Amino acid sequence: MREPEAQQLVNVLSGTTKSTVIAYVLWALLGLFGGHRFYLGTPVTGLALMLCTISFIGIPVSLVWWVVDAFLIPRLLKGEEHWASPLLPRRVIVTTPRFSS
Repeated sequence: MREPEAQQLVNVLSGTTKSTVIAYVLWALLGLFGGHRFYLGTPVTGLALMLCTISFIGIPVSLVWWVVDAFLIPRLLKGEEHWASPLLPRRVIVTTPRFSS
């Protein structure tokens, strides 16, 4: 079982699943302010979207981001926070060299 599927199973068993309908309603009503992002558990990008919308220069960026998010909501519901998450390594092993004296 892949990690996103395992996380989804844990969410279902623990009763912490998110609703697709609520996510899209928040996207439609508060999407330009990142409301759906806060609901889906990505508050940093929700705050970034909100700041882009508040600054008048960032409104075109916010509009494009808002439209793209309509297609990203299913992935965010599965717990994949980044569009390239299937391409990224799951674990990074960091080793330090051992010096012997």
